[in-house]
Amino acid sequence: MTRSEQVYAYARPPALRSSAHGPALGLETSGGLTPSGPVTRPEFFTGFLTRPEAASAALPALRAVKINRLADALATAGNAGAPATAWAVLAGLPPPLLAEESLPRGTTELLTAAADCAAAAGARGELPGLAALAARTTRSRQVSEARRLHTTLTS
Repeated sequence: MTRSEQVYAYARPPALRSSAHGPALGLETSGGLTPSGPVTRPEFFTGFLTRPEAASAALPALRAVKINRLADALATAGNAGAPATAWAVLAGLPPPLLAEESLPRGTTELLTAAADCAAAAGARGELPGLAALAARTTRSRQVSEARRLHTTLTS
């Protein structure tokens, strides 16, 4: 049996960049497989997001995107002076992500970025599924970060 491995690197790390429309979050993928074979820089979207909630609602369909990489990119955006923009994406994450019994790898980092961005942006409100996650009796960093985010949003 022959085994092969493909290794890709990001052309640039995720970063907040300036654009004609204001701050832009640059997320560059590493290589990937397409119907026509492997490519160095596959494109699944080209354009300008005017509704970040629409993009965040599509994220579960992009399971190939590692959640911790998304969390890192959004934390970078928040730390670079755009916490409200990063929060708009994070707040639009679909409720099923938080409702899963076994949360996907990277959810802790995503909750940490969300709590930090929500606090910096002065966000208030409710996220479906967050209160239930924060109320879990499990002692884990995921639950601690969920509680921190819930407290930020509801205080």
